[in-house]
Amino acid sequence: MRPEPELDSESVPRAGVVQPESEYSSEKLYTGLGWLDSVVGGFRPGEMALIDCSSPFLFSLLSELCVQAVTDYGTRAVFVDGGNSIRPYEIARIAKFRGQDPNAVLSRINVARAFTAHQMAALVNDNLERILDRTGASTIIVSSLLDLFLDPDMKWKESFQLVKRSMANLDAMTHDRGLVCIVSNFGAHKMDRTKFLRATMGHYPARVLSMEPSAEGMVISLPRRGTFLRRYPVPRGQTVLERYFRGCSYGQDCGDL
Repeated sequence: MRPEPELDSESVPRAGVVQPESEYSSEKLYTGLGWLDSVVGGFRPGEMALIDCSSPFLFSLLSELCVQAVTDYGTRAVFVDGGNSIRPYEIARIAKFRGQDPNAVLSRINVARAFTAHQMAALVNDNLERILDRTGASTIIVSSLLDLFLDPDMKWKESFQLVKRSMANLDAMTHDRGLVCIVSNFGAHKMDRTKFLRATMGHYPARVLSMEPSAEGMVISLPRRGTFLRRYPVPRGQTVLERYFRGCSYGQDCGDL
């Protein structure tokens, strides 16, 4: 079996069925990765989005989104961590690369952790609105929501009900408050139980972004739009020119180089 190629944000696109977004909007949250923003088109307030990914690249992407949320988008963020996956050092590195004060960026990201399925359900369903009221955040990033609900000691019906209730509450909260809400799911796609819970998760978001490793890189798709992009890695330690053009996909801010 060929090892999965290591893929980070420094990679180059190849041919795919790409239908890029044509307009940049200050009212959306972008990833800051021009090659991805040109296809995804940013995340809109009032709409929950799901990122379904089986590559560790997911966690780099969430770090990019954290920085974007508190800088370009200009809001505080709540990072709901279900997989102990937040990467503060990576967030600080990205912030520094973009000319921001890493400490200032980190201070605007509030982390709420859960270590069991019932803690995650209580956090989302009972406590999250109070956290939003206290912090004034208008961006929610939920990392690895499904992981905790795959506990073998839990009955699948209980997992299903908790996931369904959590997703429904996140969706309602996002719509009622006009939030940007990004929920992520990582790995373990071949388990029957996982497929069932993933289908439950996918019922609520207005947008679904799928990222799947391929033999040479990654296939990134928007299944509901029939759009996909093949992304190929560059060697570690190298970068690509577009990294220095923050808004290159929309002709914005191209004086950074």
